[in-house]
Amino acid sequence: GQPLNSSVVTSVNLGVIAGDFGSPAPQSSSVNVLVRVTPTNRHAPQFAQSEVSLSVQETSSVPVVIGVFRARDADGPDDQIRYALLNNDTSEFAVDAVNGALFLLEPLNYSSTMNVSLTLAASDQGTPQLTSRLIVHISVTDENNHDPQFLSIPYVFRVNELAPVGHLITTLVATDPDATRLTYGISVNAISPDGADLFKVNTTVGELTLADTLDHETRTSYDIEVYALDH
Repeated sequence: GQPLNSSVVTSVNLGVIAGDFGSPAPQSSSVNVLVRVTPTNRHAPQFAQSEVSLSVQETSSVPVVIGVFRARDADGPDDQIRYALLNNDTSEFAVDAVNGALFLLEPLNYSSTMNVSLTLAASDQGTPQLTSRLIVHISVTDENNHDPQFLSIPYVFRVNELAPVGHLITTLVATDPDATRLTYGISVNAISPDGADLFKVNTTVGELTLADTLDHETRTSYDIEVYALDH
């Protein structure tokens, strides 16, 4: 016989007759048999690509849909595909099983989580059930919600009046969990009027140095304000 193809023949009606060889007259009976041809599940659902990348702001309002990922099934129909997150041991993410919408349920913290990778599975309802996977790479975008903080406030230093120009008074150090680079400087409006040209700061490394000579008889102290600017 020939194999059946469900895309060509969906059902077959058969007439089956059973007879004997009795005497004086053979007897027989018949029955109609309906054979339904079911398709073989040959194709797993397929996403358009195997990996995708997206970014999420750490201050995003939740819950929020951060992406919708749909698969197609050559065996059809697509609306029978069901979606799930595999090995998801966090409570921050969830997926709608029917439409493939990926949700962020809890805010992310850039300081503790900069990147997350999730595995999204799409499964059909055929026999045998077939599944494909999509890797979703999520990068958390930092929100600048912290000001730089100096490690020591206020700074108090004694400088000999004979110290030469370029003398290193101190190195300013500030920290900022949001920033990878800080710029240092002197707040001109807050500096002692007669000390504006006496000091300078290396904007990159924060070194505070003498820009001119000091005279104890002219002035015994100076109050200056320095700043750290994040990027």
